[in-house]
Amino acid sequence: DTNAFWLETQMWSDMANFGHANHALSHALLAVAPLFVPGASTDLDCDHSFINCSRILIFDLSPGGGSRCSEQLFKKIMRNSDVLTAAVDLLSQCASCNADEGYTGGCPSCIHDSRCLKFNEGLSRHDGFVLGKQLLAFMKGRLYHKDPSTSESNVETPRKCARTVARTNAGDLVQARSRHIVVGRPSWPTDNADENFFGS
Repeated sequence: DTNAFWLETQMWSDMANFGHANHALSHALLAVAPLFVPGASTDLDCDHSFINCSRILIFDLSPGGGSRCSEQLFKKIMRNSDVLTAAVDLLSQCASCNADEGYTGGCPSCIHDSRCLKFNEGLSRHDGFVLGKQLLAFMKGRLYHKDPSTSESNVETPRKCARTVARTNAGDLVQARSRHIVVGRPSWPTDNADENFFGS
């Protein structure tokens, strides 16, 4: 048993080379994962099937999901588009194999993975890029788009109210001095009108 998550890609299964695109996007997500979650690239793996596939499946390699990297990566993907954007950018802007027209299988700099059960066969960097853009657009339209009026940041919680009061009080220098607190610098003995404080 281990932890895993998947991203449904079935709705784009009619595109050309869908299985190869799905496989390439899975590898791209694995390649960028260490940029977003703590852990090594060997903590995660993906489903390498590219025939009759319907989703991108990412899972923890350690038994029982000990590293919990897949859980953390899933939360990052659900929170914002940074992970998917990085994966799409990797597929489109690989400096090593981007200039080689006619070859779309990727390279060790972008989507090749030494642990791939298919020995990095059945990868299409270009089709993975197209699938990634479609998935990213879908996620941005459905998941990342939030109505600002219902955002949690607009809700007044007791903690936010207390912080607002604290900011207001801290800004009032006269009230702070009466409590012998000065915001921004320490009180110096010469702030008092007594010039003889130092014994001169």
